Amino acid sequence: MNKIENKSIFTRTFYYILTVLAFVLALIALIMSVLGLGMIAFVPGGIAIVFAIAVRFIFKSNSRFNKIITFLAVVSVLFAGLRTLFFESKVAENAEIKTENVVSETEIEDALNEAFGDLEFGDIEEVDTKPIQSGEKIYAAHCARCHQPDGNGIPDKFPPLAKSDYLENRLASIAVVANGLSGENVINDKVYQAEMPKADLNNREIVAVVNYIFGSWGNKIRPTNLAEVKKIKSVSQ
Repeated sequence: MNKIENKSIFTRTFYYILTVLAFVLALIALIMSVLGLGMIAFVPGGIAIVFAIAVRFIFKSNSRFNKIITFLAVVSVLFAGLRTLFFESKVAENAEIKTENVVSETEIEDALNEAFGDLEFGDIEEVDTKPIQSGEKIYAAHCARCHQPDGNGIPDKFPPLAKSDYLENRLASIAVVANGLSGENVINDKVYQAEMPKADLNNREIVAVVNYIFGSWGNKIRPTNLAEVKKIKSVSQ
């Protein structure tokens, strides 16, 4: 085997350039393989193998350094191939799992039909588009004439709402605002005979005025909400 040192300067220069390139490419391929860039790592790894083989057969060099370069290039290519196969198998497995968990459009439609198939347009509460006023304004417009702005009512005619023991029955109080009231009622140990017509209020306005009454003039009654008002109206109708 001829020593490379015995070759011409041009040959030695070309040999060293090719060897260094092979080493650098093999190292780059190995780093890419470790980082998971499998498909890309094939390019520098493959070129490094070609350069290493070229150095061996063109320059008749079988040095330890050339063997190391060849080994690094082969290992990087093999590692890149294994990483690529493993990654693709995982992707396929995850895709299969996602496919199993996907609900078809037909299944969604069937579920909606089962849940709401019997629902008619008459079952849906019409949305009231008029602005919602504050409870105080609603009270002033619909209640203050009889129960007075201070909530004390009119003696022997209209019962007080301020510190009224009737309000302790929350559900009954809400039902009165929602549906009106007629007949004899005992409030704060006094008997009242008065008709209270049903107010022209939507559910949200009922909530607003009831909560205003529940929290005014010394009253400390737990507030109501839209769901509770709807339930009371449906039961009392």
